[in-house]
Amino acid sequence: MRRLIVLLLLAAVIVAAAVVVVAQPFREAEKPPTATATTGSIEVTVELSGSVEPEETRTVGFETPGTVSEVYVRDEDQVRTGQSLAKLDTSVIDLQVKAAQAALTSARSRYVADRDETTKDLPDAVRNATLDADRAAIAAAQASLAQAREPLQHVTLTAPIDGTVTDVGLETGQRVTGAAVVMGPGAAGLSGTVEIQDLARLRVRAEASEIDLPKLSIGQGATVTLDALEDAQLKGSVCEIGTIGTQVEGVTNYEVTICLPEAEPRLRAGMTATVNVVIARREGVLLVPTEAVRLVDGQATVTVVGGDGRTSDVPVETGLTNGGQTEIVSGLSEGQTIVLPASS
Repeated sequence: MRRLIVLLLLAAVIVAAAVVVVAQPFREAEKPPTATATTGSIEVTVELSGSVEPEETRTVGFETPGTVSEVYVRDEDQVRTGQSLAKLDTSVIDLQVKAAQAALTSARSRYVADRDETTKDLPDAVRNATLDADRAAIAAAQASLAQAREPLQHVTLTAPIDGTVTDVGLETGQRVTGAAVVMGPGAAGLSGTVEIQDLARLRVRAEASEIDLPKLSIGQGATVTLDALEDAQLKGSVCEIGTIGTQVEGVTNYEVTICLPEAEPRLRAGMTATVNVVIARREGVLLVPTEAVRLVDGQATVTVVGGDGRTSDVPVETGLTNGGQTEIVSGLSEGQTIVLPASS
């Protein structure tokens, strides 16, 4: 009998120990996750999408009609301001200049002959009238010569800026009208112009929705990331905000330009960019995870763990929030432990 009692007691102890061992993980699993209220910085940003483009793009064409005789550049050539890009054939103009020069020479010769010989024995009134007519003929010939030479100032197309040639819409033998319009057979697909971009100075052109636009202002800082350069984070600022929107699928977007003062040698025009514009920033403020803040009857509330391990709901006043963190203006102190929602 005594042996049976001992065996029963031993079994009871084993069962009790097993219950404790099994129940312990459940008690630990039931303990809610917590976080600590800390002091730090918070930024609120607006995310925009866009692409990298040159700060300056210039497209130039001939100002006078003619036939292209020389093209000196091709795509990706580096050019300097004033450098020759292309030239028009001047054979017709040269003939017109020579004819005008000959007419001027003849008018001057006639004047000299009339002054020194032809009119010497004529009455003064006739002589003076003849010489006046000769002088008028010289002035007219000079004007005609200047007019004939004027197109020569426009037969050479030059670069208006330092930069890279990104498109050449000219070829030898092409006829242009002087308004960058292509004429003649075989000219299809040619623009009659040369495009130059300043690829040394790049910026990001992005689009902001009409909802985000009021949050943006000139001078706001921005961080630019690029799909093609995952390790690059470029600092910039908002330098232009468009005033005319474009509507796409019922949403109106506005152009926003981000200037990039820092040089990134790997940056290329056309790269896809994501821009985060900082619209608000505070430092040295009390922060908690946003998920810890909930609304109770319209009041922001967090659950605080006391020194005795008990929890209590505390109303708080919130400030900035960026989705991940929320600023606590009042109601909490640094170092307090707060309860987070249990993960599902």
